[in-house]
Amino acid sequence: MQHKHQKPFLVEVDDNYVDVPPWNEAHNSFRNGSSYRRISLDCMRNADALTVTTPHLGETYESINDDRYVIENSLDFRGDRKFVGWDQVSVRKHKGIRLGWIGGRAHFDDLMMVSPVLCEILKKHPEVTLCLINSAVRQSCEALGHPYPFKGLKNVHYADRSVAINRYAAFANSFGFDIGIAPLVDCNFNRSKSNLRWLEYSAMRIPTVATDISHYSQTVKSWETGILVPENDLTKWQSSIELLIKDRKLRENIGRYAYMQVKRNFNVERNAPLYLRLLKKIAKSSVYSDDAREVVAA
Repeated sequence: MQHKHQKPFLVEVDDNYVDVPPWNEAHNSFRNGSSYRRISLDCMRNADALTVTTPHLGETYESINDDRYVIENSLDFRGDRKFVGWDQVSVRKHKGIRLGWIGGRAHFDDLMMVSPVLCEILKKHPEVTLCLINSAVRQSCEALGHPYPFKGLKNVHYADRSVAINRYAAFANSFGFDIGIAPLVDCNFNRSKSNLRWLEYSAMRIPTVATDISHYSQTVKSWETGILVPENDLTKWQSSIELLIKDRKLRENIGRYAYMQVKRNFNVERNAPLYLRLLKKIAKSSVYSDDAREVVAA
């Protein structure tokens, strides 16, 4: 594409493709010597610039491309007639407490890590419902021959479906989370992960309990805009979640302050100028500068 169209080429990267752990479903695709890995690295190496979502990713690809720019994830709060903004929807009211996780099946080991804690909490607190959205936990357990951790527990809700991105904010809010969790196994791959789950939970004005790792550590102020669990201490995972279950005021306070910070620092209006400046910089410095300036102007 770069050769054919004679345009500057910008690649955005939101994952660590050089150190995918064995338990991740993409491990075989990006193993050493695989075509996916070679093509991905070639694209990044030949790009006029890379954008990454975390400082750790920037360091990871330091030897791949000299022109790397950290532009963190951001949310659209206002929306428009085609895109539902996060401020246009709200968490629906419900009985009891909903402890929620939303993500993808590649986080199987992250969820399994905290599953003993979640089971204990569900047994002790019948008023709590665990909502797992797009986790595919049951299917993954069956495929991997792993014991299903929530067997016999009735207060577990699943929704394994996706929606178009322009309706995602309404979809996420529809489950009525009161508390969001973001567990991550501590490994090099997960240290590159962004704080997107915290951004989304905070946009719903609910508190996040997350692993104290990399981008969460850099952006969440523990006990003010979220709760960070050091070294994935399962005792602290449980005590932190149970404290939020019992203390509605604490939930509301953390959720409110998190919402304020995310809306102020991680919104599209703040990040759009960063992209524009980068596009202009690449256009001016590129060997295809005349055509590039036409693209930016358009």
